[in-house]
Amino acid sequence: MKSTTGVSAVLITLNAERYLEQILGKIHKLCDEIVVVDCGSTDRTAEICSRYNVKFIFQEWLGYGPQKNKAHEWAKGPYILSLDADEIPDDRLIDALKNEFDKGLQGAYRINRLPFWCGRPVRHSGWYPDWKIRLFPKDSARWSEDPVHEVLILTSDLPIRDLNGFLHHYSYHSIKEHKAKTRRYANLAAQKLQQLSRITLITSMLFKPLYKFIRHYFYKIGFMDGWAGFYIAQITAWGTYLKFKKALHLKEGR
Repeated sequence: MKSTTGVSAVLITLNAERYLEQILGKIHKLCDEIVVVDCGSTDRTAEICSRYNVKFIFQEWLGYGPQKNKAHEWAKGPYILSLDADEIPDDRLIDALKNEFDKGLQGAYRINRLPFWCGRPVRHSGWYPDWKIRLFPKDSARWSEDPVHEVLILTSDLPIRDLNGFLHHYSYHSIKEHKAKTRRYANLAAQKLQQLSRITLITSMLFKPLYKFIRHYFYKIGFMDGWAGFYIAQITAWGTYLKFKKALHLKEGR
């Protein structure tokens, strides 16, 4: 790679062949290096990376936050462009990144994600807009230690700028896949929630799912997304019930 942007693109992966070629094709000439930290893919992830001069590293799974922090340690650039393996930058975003690289980076940068559910864009339902800080100085940010739904924490006072364009976020390809991932996230979230009192867990299990459905479908006008909005609200409510139920089981030793 001949660019001298001072930017390392960093991804964590597991069986990420579906979109990895498109992602790497978009960014391989944009950044000084690409670091992919993999936790044991059995598909074509490693093969695809080998075609793009990627620094490919194996790391046993630590949880989303810790895994990303570990991945940052391998990056050499002073700036990190953090992407997930199901996020594809569109052309407007690539142009915006090039423009900022040419001007010289200052502070941190937010990017808006446009989510897709079963192939269709979702512009309501509490999923959009979805601004995330994804370009930032390596030494001024870290991910929270949460095993799921990790949050980027800026460790110094930085100006934050918004970039044009989108990260197309291909979250779920089917209802079955959405439910499977929701169940997996519920299992992870339950580990932390079991610290709550038994009465709090029971109350949350009974009432929060209804609140979640109403919030996503009506307050966040999910009905404007058609059937996608209905299923998003329904599965979100089910996942909320599931995580408190599993947390209660863990607390009771079941």
